[in-house]
Amino acid sequence: MAACLLWFRPRQPLAGPTGPSAPTAGWLHRGRFVWASLAAGGWVVLTEGAWRWLGGLAIGLGMLALIARVERARQAGPAVSPAAVRAQLPELALLIATALRAGAAPSHALPAACAALPGAAALALEPTVRQLRLGADPGEQWALLAEQETLAPLGRALLRAHRHGASVSEAIARLAEELAEAELSLAEERARAVGVRAALPLGLCLLPAFVLLAVVPVAAGLLAPILGG
Repeated sequence: MAACLLWFRPRQPLAGPTGPSAPTAGWLHRGRFVWASLAAGGWVVLTEGAWRWLGGLAIGLGMLALIARVERARQAGPAVSPAAVRAQLPELALLIATALRAGAAPSHALPAACAALPGAAALALEPTVRQLRLGADPGEQWALLAEQETLAPLGRALLRAHRHGASVSEAIARLAEELAEAELSLAEERARAVGVRAALPLGLCLLPAFVLLAVVPVAAGLLAPILGG
């Protein structure tokens, strides 16, 4: 029991270049050998036969693989929707342009904007922000952003300004306007598409009522004299 408590006690992060941005292993991953041993031992104790040791080994290895997969998913963080990133990117670009106009460098304006506007775009930019805080070359990070589908416009604007020495604040402000106009056009297209898609269900709902209330009484009135005669 004392060994388990020492194993799972909170551990202080080691001082070094990793800093606060370095991800730490979760309690499930830290005790992976304990969980694997308990699962394998439970199988061996509860089963009989010559194959129980082989089954226990397979269960233990399977538990280690499952814990490793869960830990990779935890380190990767939540999935970010590309549509959500594109929807928030204009506002984030506007914040970056505001920070640049205030005199901040691009490598500082981007983390500041992500901290001020958390959301899908900030989550997508989190690896870049982490690398910039660790002292990575901004030009390399802008080139990596330019290769991503959802963040490519922001990366290309920053990369052009970095390579050619253009005014980065004006480039990002112009990008924010273009992204906002594109998002508005996309929203209008979606609204028109909703109207078109809603026409068929509405027609299917209204057509029977129109037939029963308008066509059937007129047809019955016309057929009544003929059938009565």
